Amino acid sequence: MSTILLGCIVGFIAWFLVRYLAAGFYTVNQNERAVKTRFGRAERVGDATTGQDPIAEALNAEEKERYNYPQVRVIPPGGPYFKWPWEKVYKISIATQTMNMATDPENSDANYQGTMLEAVTKDQLNTGLKG
Repeated sequence: MSTILLGCIVGFIAWFLVRYLAAGFYTVNQNERAVKTRFGRAERVGDATTGQDPIAEALNAEEKERYNYPQVRVIPPGGPYFKWPWEKVYKISIATQTMNMATDPENSDANYQGTMLEAVTKDQLNTGLKG
C-alpha cells in the first residue's frame, strides 16, 4: 500500500514539474514585444509614469493629467524567458505591413487590375494615382 502512495506522490511531483516548470519557458519573436502580467497586473517600471516621459513635454496640463499612466516593463525579443503558472504573457506584433490600396479583393479588374487608384481632386477633376 505504501508503494502505491509513494508512486502517486512521485507521479504528482513529476506531472507538476513537467506541466508548470518546463511549460513555463517562452520566447519572444523579433517582430514582437511582450508584457508579462502577474494576477492580471502588468510589471511596472518602478514609479515611472508616462507623464515623466520626454514625449509628454508637448502635452498641455489637461492632457498630461489624462494620459498619466504607469510605465510597464516590455520584454524584448529573445529568450528563453520563464513565467510561473499564475503569470500570463501578452505578445504584440510590431511588424509593419504594406498593401496595395488599388487592389480590390472582390473585383480583380477594378482600378486597372490594381495598378492605378482613381481619385477626385479639389476642383472635381478625376486623376489616377500610381505608386
